[in-house]
Amino acid sequence: MACLKLFSVVGLVVLAATNTIGAGVATRACSGGRPAPTEVRVEGCTVPPCDLVRGSDAIMDMDFTAPFAAANLRTQVVATALGVTAPFELPADRAAACNWLLNAQCPVSANEDITYRLSMPVLLVYPRVSLTVEIDLVDDAGQSLACFELDARALPQPEEAAASSNDGASANTRIVLELTPEEAAAVEAMGGRGFWGDLWNGIKKAITIGCDLIDCQKQQQ
Repeated sequence: MACLKLFSVVGLVVLAATNTIGAGVATRACSGGRPAPTEVRVEGCTVPPCDLVRGSDAIMDMDFTAPFAAANLRTQVVATALGVTAPFELPADRAAACNWLLNAQCPVSANEDITYRLSMPVLLVYPRVSLTVEIDLVDDAGQSLACFELDARALPQPEEAAASSNDGASANTRIVLELTPEEAAAVEAMGGRGFWGDLWNGIKKAITIGCDLIDCQKQQQ
């Protein structure tokens, strides 16, 4: 029986090792003294800012040691871009962090070493901007078990980028040129739903300021 248990533990460790991705990336600690993870790995990224490709899932693995026991885990994401900070709502199945533990299961024990995988959808309508993403793994009471901040940028698919190659426009108006009418309508249709609704309001302010400085109509010709 002891040998069987040992083989089971070894099997979990091997499975976790084969499922993890890449090497660790540099992250920042969250505010408020929230515990930091041991290591964070982002698929396709070794040096921030990490590219979040629109129309795909951003995959991140986080190793951490649980500072206390928890019956349930959920993921809270907060994003900051263009001076706007707001919650980034994950789909319910992605926010349910217990479903995304690679080498453990809920409830988790204090001092347990855990690897958690976040699969964050990056929709095609998201504006192409640089942003900071805060990932916080919390229990049902909102207490943080592990939290980190990551610099990232939302980018188009390669074929989309090729179709809208750089036309030499000023960086001050780049955000105007890169947000297509379809994207603008889709983001605005999201109303006040968290980060992207708030960000779109910030984008409209940036467009107004930018066009006060530069002839936007001329730049777009």
